[in-house]
This record gives sequence, structure tokens and C-alpha cells, in this order.
Amino acid sequence: MYVDCDYESIEPIEALLRGKECCFALEPFSHCDIRIWGDDVKQVITNALMLTIPRHPFIQKIIKNLFSEEKLAYASKYTKFECVLKTTGPGAVIETYGNSTTAEKNSVYLIPAKYVSPFDFGQAHRFRTGEMDEELENCLEEAYAVHYFFSDWRKKR
Repeated sequence: MYVDCDYESIEPIEALLRGKECCFALEPFSHCDIRIWGDDVKQVITNALMLTIPRHPFIQKIIKNLFSEEKLAYASKYTKFECVLKTTGPGAVIETYGNSTTAEKNSVYLIPAKYVSPFDFGQAHRFRTGEMDEELENCLEEAYAVHYFFSDWRKKR
């Protein structure tokens, strides 16, 4: 299990994942509009929350993709932000999933955003700054966890 540091567990997640061997969180649908993903992305699969049994074939496929010659050349073609997202971030997961067979896709449970990423970027910011309204409360109704999208890795140190 890997979980970004800007996640908060608000309910035990075991029941949601029971019987699953490889799980990735989906981000809210509004995140599909981010230009870096491309025009045809219908869902953003994040690497901020991943759970898998050892050596699951989908994880192996992601690792192989990460070390491909194409990915190694990204550093010279993209900004740091784009490079990270495309090589080790959601872009890599989205691409690998998109290039997978139906059987491979069926072995991966994509956890609906309402359960693990109920807020989009803007809503998460509002919540972090203390705002609470009916819209934000409704987002939390079925949530097991909240991703706050701090993006600390982007900040200069």
C-alpha cells in the first residue's frame, strides 16, 4: 500500500477493498480537463493511493513503462512538473492502463473518486482553509479518505 502524505483516512477502507488484488484511486472527473493528460482522457487514475499484492502484473507493467527509453528521454523534453506527472505520476498510470488489455484492466480496481478523492483541487483548497458548506459536506457523505492535493513536491525548497 502506498498513500501520499496529503491523504486523510476518515473511515476504515478494508470493506471497500475486500477481495481486490490491485487498486488505484480515481480523481474527480473535473481533473480530466487538465491539459497535460491529453484530450481523450475520461478518467484520471492517480498514484497517490495504490494497493496491490506483490508482483501484480499491472504494477510490473507500470515499472517496465517507467524505465522505457521513451520515459527516460522525457527529462529533456518537458518541464519538471510535466516530466514528473508523465513519468512517475498519474500520467504514467493513465497511459499504462490505457495500453492494457481488457483482461489486464479487469484485474485493476479503480476506486471511485467519491470514496477516496471526494474533493477536486478547488474544493480541497476551500476545505483546507476552513470553509465548510453543503457542497463540501455532500462530497464527504460516502468518503473513506480525502486527498487534499497539497502538491508539496512542486514547491521550491
